[in-house]
Amino acid sequence: MQHQIVLDKVKKRLVEGARKRETVFYEDFLADASYGVVEEQGKPNKLGTILREISREEVLMGNPPLSAICVLKKEGTPGPEFRSFMDPAEQLNEQQLNAMWQFIRDAVFDYYEKKESSKITKFRRYL
Repeated sequence: MQHQIVLDKVKKRLVEGARKRETVFYEDFLADASYGVVEEQGKPNKLGTILREISREEVLMGNPPLSAICVLKKEGTPGPEFRSFMDPAEQLNEQQLNAMWQFIRDAVFDYYEKKESSKITKFRRYL
């Protein structure tokens, strides 16, 4: 599947989750072949690459990193790719990383809630 198509599908699902203030499970992307991120033996982690790209793109636009809401089912927190995104120098302890992630996750939820609320307000003006 073409890279941009995969990126757009994953981002669309993340936006849906953010608008509902829900986390999205990393494993669900891997379990659903329609996203085009199924892991292949001996190949780099495609989903991690896609999530990192989405985060960078959002941050460059001045938005919070959308992939903060993508978490591992068992832990309920983001995987190592997002942790390295938050702390590239690896200077934070687990408690600090978790607090930072929760702050960023909530910023994503708030951003998409405001964005959705703004669309509804604009729509109501036309009624």
